[in-house]
Amino acid sequence: MNHLKLITFDVTNTILKFRDVGRIYSNAARLFGIQVSADAVRSSFRDVWLTQEKLYPNFGVGRGMTPKQWWRDVVSACLLKNASVDIDEQKMKDIADYLYQRYMDECCWDLLPYSRETLDNLRRNYKHLRFGVISNFDERLFDIFETMDLMRYFDFVIISTQANCYKPDPEIFRMALSKVGVAAHEALHIGDHIVKDYLGALNVGMNAFLLTQRDLSGDNRVNTKHVLKDIRNIEQNISALGLHKKFVCSE
Repeated sequence: MNHLKLITFDVTNTILKFRDVGRIYSNAARLFGIQVSADAVRSSFRDVWLTQEKLYPNFGVGRGMTPKQWWRDVVSACLLKNASVDIDEQKMKDIADYLYQRYMDECCWDLLPYSRETLDNLRRNYKHLRFGVISNFDERLFDIFETMDLMRYFDFVIISTQANCYKPDPEIFRMALSKVGVAAHEALHIGDHIVKDYLGALNVGMNAFLLTQRDLSGDNRVNTKHVLKDIRNIEQNISALGLHKKFVCSE
């Protein structure tokens, strides 16, 4: 590759992470008079989420659902399974809708360590690059980014519910490339998921870094030179992709 022109990022577990889902769900239920163990919600959330994702990919878009309905089902499954009393349909809807709104706010999210510092440095040191987001997310991401002052780092944000496709579908990566008119080999995608981010980007000809703490030395799908243990390593490794000095500007 001669020149890097675009860097795109995943969001969840790359730039942001959920705060304690068990505690947030439990506290929300308590506001409506329902007692639910935070530990119980915490232990069941991942399985519930994965089941819902398998049944209704991309938050139900294209399957007759809205993201709000999709998340209402997730909340209902977590709470019904773990509540100490029965929850009537209206109260469950009220809790789920409260949580849906709540997750637009930064109180439910944490920036991963060094994310803002890294984005600041990339924007300052690589002024000729374009930066974007490719995320399997719903429309609330724009509110979250505005609230957490993250929009200023990116030239565009592509979310799967608006794109009507989701990672690792090649089309969502091609949308990003077309946004700025660059070839796949001139772009780099960074994310935490092997299939959705790393392989998804490679399959359309993009470069890719996988952000993970896991030991992947035995996984032949991943070139270990592409693995970042820390988001701060982006700048150290970016030169391996052929980013020439003339594209670096720190003024």
